[in-house]
Amino acid sequence: MAESAALLVDEVFPKRPTRQWVLSFPYPLRFLFERHDGSLRFRWVKAPFEGGAGQVAGFSLHAGVAAQADQRHKLERLCRYISRPALSEKRLSLTPNGNVRYPLKTPYRDGTTHVVFEPLDFIARLAALVPKPRVNLTRFHGVFAPNSRYRARVTPARRGRGAQHAAKVGGEEPPTPGERRAAMTWAQRLKRVFG
Repeated sequence: MAESAALLVDEVFPKRPTRQWVLSFPYPLRFLFERHDGSLRFRWVKAPFEGGAGQVAGFSLHAGVAAQADQRHKLERLCRYISRPALSEKRLSLTPNGNVRYPLKTPYRDGTTHVVFEPLDFIARLAALVPKPRVNLTRFHGVFAPNSRYRARVTPARRGRGAQHAAKVGGEEPPTPGERRAAMTWAQRLKRVFG
């Protein structure tokens, strides 16, 4: 979680004001939004309405969380939040008869406040959350997508399909393989999170 957040802040998000938009579209509509005219312009926009949250025609939108360009620490906390694990270890407990109890953050409509699993059933459900080997857990779209010809122009790491062109425009030499990002050590992660 900490390393994913550090990667996003250091190498992906440009030093521009950033607003978190949480909106889910039905799959047929997602393909329509992938098209853009190729212009690269980041604009600061206000939340769409008072409070930054709303529901219209079955779509839910929240846009109340934002970070200014110089608030990289706030952006990193947001990135840590969005890359958190599916379950909170702190809420897991065992019942007296050995079952796994997990209290819900928000009760279900029927009033259910927690779920209880037999240990093998719980492990089976956890195993379903484990991604296949070599599958990226974070997917980027638009100008941040790995194959976007604009990615190298907008990300701090300046990597991507247009990296050589961005290096020529910026007057920089492309990084050598040894200079590319290596995994953080535990000490670096702890310092980043708690420092």
